Amino acid sequence: MRAPGPSFESELAAALRDKSTPKERSVGRGRTVIAAGPATDKRHLARWLSDERSEVIWVNIHRRAPDLSPRDFIAAVLAARRSATASVNRLLGTCDLPGFRQEWSTLLAAIKKQVRQELLTATPNGSPVQLAIALESAARDARMLHSLYLDRGNQVAVTRQGSNLDRTRKAFMQIMSEYFKKYCGAQLRAETAALTEIAFPGKEIDLDNVRDALRLRGRGRPAK
Repeated sequence: MRAPGPSFESELAAALRDKSTPKERSVGRGRTVIAAGPATDKRHLARWLSDERSEVIWVNIHRRAPDLSPRDFIAAVLAARRSATASVNRLLGTCDLPGFRQEWSTLLAAIKKQVRQELLTATPNGSPVQLAIALESAARDARMLHSLYLDRGNQVAVTRQGSNLDRTRKAFMQIMSEYFKKYCGAQLRAETAALTEIAFPGKEIDLDNVRDALRLRGRGRPAK
């Protein structure tokens, strides 16, 4: 008899414990490696883990998409939250992104420390390659942060009404509904509403909110 797999909550906990950085995310041997690098990812995972609906949401989704792994789903939801934020920012031309300035401040301090040390120890007799490697590493980290918050946006429909946070919630609903339609054959509005509350706390999301977000894309009444 096949042993039951780990619970969804245990997968969330494993993702939260992962200390690797975003650039170390990879897919190998059929297993997605989830790295909760940015602090916003960690806070999102912590809220998700503590939410009593997390296991039920996964059971409902897995029933419709039995080939979908918990790790792939977790990675997709984290990516959807980042993508929603980046999408709204790109469309409206603002850098007032939740978590961005804190992440950039931390990374900038680390880059300055790293580069300063390399510059202080570099000598004409030493290899220029070592300094180049350090500078390239710093540039790669900065580009990765920019990509996480600003570049990875989906095609979403937003309006200028409401706050940036409300617009980002709507973008997230659109992205997740498309994801569920692709993998589950339906938009799963109830699951989308619950995941939106977890990703962007502070507002209760109902089915009407999800319908309104989907109507922004000009698709009329969303299919059940």
